Amino acid sequence: MRIYNSHYYEVAGVRQSMPRFRFRGDMPFEKWQSAARDRLKSLLCMPQNRGECRVDALTRKLHDGFIEYRFQVETEYNFYTQCYLLTPDDKKEAHKLCICFGGHGSNMHITAGLPDNDVNRAKGELCALENKRILSENPELGMAKFALEAGRAALVIESRGFGEAGDDEPSCTENAKTALLMGRTLMGERVHDAVCVLDAVLKEFSIDKEEIIATGYSGGGTLALYFAAVDERIAICAPSSCFCSFERSIVDISHCLCNHIPGIRLDFEIGDLAGLIYPRELIIAAGESDPIFPYEGVIESYELALKKYYAEDKSKISLLTSPKGHLYYAELIWNEIYSKNNRK
Repeated sequence: MRIYNSHYYEVAGVRQSMPRFRFRGDMPFEKWQSAARDRLKSLLCMPQNRGECRVDALTRKLHDGFIEYRFQVETEYNFYTQCYLLTPDDKKEAHKLCICFGGHGSNMHITAGLPDNDVNRAKGELCALENKRILSENPELGMAKFALEAGRAALVIESRGFGEAGDDEPSCTENAKTALLMGRTLMGERVHDAVCVLDAVLKEFSIDKEEIIATGYSGGGTLALYFAAVDERIAICAPSSCFCSFERSIVDISHCLCNHIPGIRLDFEIGDLAGLIYPRELIIAAGESDPIFPYEGVIESYELALKKYYAEDKSKISLLTSPKGHLYYAELIWNEIYSKNNRK
């Protein structure tokens, strides 16, 4: 049969292909992981040059029950990533850490649960009102509070294209286009920033380096997944509303360009990326009614990860589901973290 529709032709090519870096058992697993991680870093086209990667402190505020540190880190020469570190005010010498990534349409003030902190900027009062509206409608997007309630410090990193790194509105498409012109990817830049910020925070704050959690929602969950695949310091990766096959989501449904990494489907599916996290813990949260990360693609990816990579220790992977849609499932995720900790 002759095909005249070019999109149909491209989609058929995806569905007929097998990722080249799928583990086939023909080499030691650790050797596969090393080669696959190097390949993923190459695909992400992460920036090659680092900035000073040190904490440039801006403010310190005492709140009821926690301390807010507002700072920035030069992750590339003359580019500064904006951050919060919120630490429980409990006099502990060192806290365990949870890194929180917000999704599209949010910003670090929402993720930190500090909506009023936008007021000193251009359009600040309007941004603060919008932040409050978003948090009132979706309180779980203030994910830092769940880390604080668990006695952890919460590190919130502003992702490129969002909030203060995106002119107050998501600018991912334009950022991603420009990055591609320069042989980079926006996702790779975000992962690079997260690695550099974590380096700086572990060096300059009193943080327990064990059991670091990376969690996020939608695009932030995707970032948490890539970050954990690249950086082995992450002990628990907990993405929400994003762990779905490329075929069922990125191919079939219109998504922001920041989700696209040139050539990645030739080498990996999302389920294969889970193999770069094993034997560390992977907690997947998903909504059965999610319109942009369809549940059937979630199940396919989870089953691939379970059978191919986590088969020997199924306790290290969890799929948590809700009948709802595209959300950050904080209660499901943190109940699972508490449950796992209690079983240890």
